Amino acid sequence: MPRRGRHEPVLITIRAPGAKVALTKSDVITILQALTDAESWRRRRVDQWCRRCENAPQGRCDEHAADLELATAYDRLAVELADILPDPPGAGGAS
Repeated sequence: MPRRGRHEPVLITIRAPGAKVALTKSDVITILQALTDAESWRRRRVDQWCRRCENAPQGRCDEHAADLELATAYDRLAVELADILPDPPGAGGAS
């Protein structure tokens, strides 16, 4: 397996035209934390009703509905990324 930095195996390689990114376990853990933070922030925003929410027939304004959709997408992606880690973050494995 390719190695990078302090002998940390590369878990994901993303290729796009003219670019390549290799993510290590530490990178994935950082992304997971960012997704967790972003999900939490979006859900807090959803809980803060506004005047448009009060008047919206579906119970949420478009902006807060979009926040809820993004929070759900962040959570789904975090679950998928966590599944690729050799051991869960905080489980005492090498990072």
